[in-house]
Amino acid sequence: MQIFGVKCSFFRVVRDADGDVTDVVPWGNRVVTSKWPMSGKFSRDGRFYITNDLQWGPDVRGFYLNAPPSQLTVIELAPLEAGDEAQHFVVGGVSLPRHAESIAFSNDGTLIATSNIGQTWLAPDEVGYSQSSLSLVQFDTETGQVNHAGNWSFDGILPEGIEFDAADRYVVAGVFEYETPEPRQGALEFWRVLRDRETPRLERTDYVITTGPGAHSLIVVN
Repeated sequence: MQIFGVKCSFFRVVRDADGDVTDVVPWGNRVVTSKWPMSGKFSRDGRFYITNDLQWGPDVRGFYLNAPPSQLTVIELAPLEAGDEAQHFVVGGVSLPRHAESIAFSNDGTLIATSNIGQTWLAPDEVGYSQSSLSLVQFDTETGQVNHAGNWSFDGILPEGIEFDAADRYVVAGVFEYETPEPRQGALEFWRVLRDRETPRLERTDYVITTGPGAHSLIVVN
């Protein structure tokens, strides 16, 4: 998948009888998302692609400073057998806090978590400052519809990178650094995923792994 401006272009990998890649060709139509798609994730079954759109741009004062709330856009992909007639469609979306730069799918495919950096690069007493947060979104694996379950603020500066653990019991969020005396440190914060009610939620735990400054990308090895 490549992102061109505010459009997503999809490609089909062509393999020979031995399974070796012989070509990569455009597949289906280019799809318009919301503004400034930062990245994206395929659903666990590959039927949908979700982008996190940050609303940045040259028409925003400061390009990204005080940008509007972020947006998730859900794209339903054409069936693989559609071939040259493949047609992809936008089927859903939801608004999130500012600068939702990191996105993760739960392993069962029913939840999406985002890490939202707010405007934490500013000092707390500066105009425009806002806290970072985590968001949880319910995802319908059949229809691609999304429901915003909630946001949870915390004090980390520029949180980047988010993942579910292998059992979907926790969300792990990377924190670039904290507002502390130098030398500042980063961390991995663990948040518990609670599903004891109709709407799932996150609960912060006391388990934090301190890192050097700059924790930015996460990957879970099962």
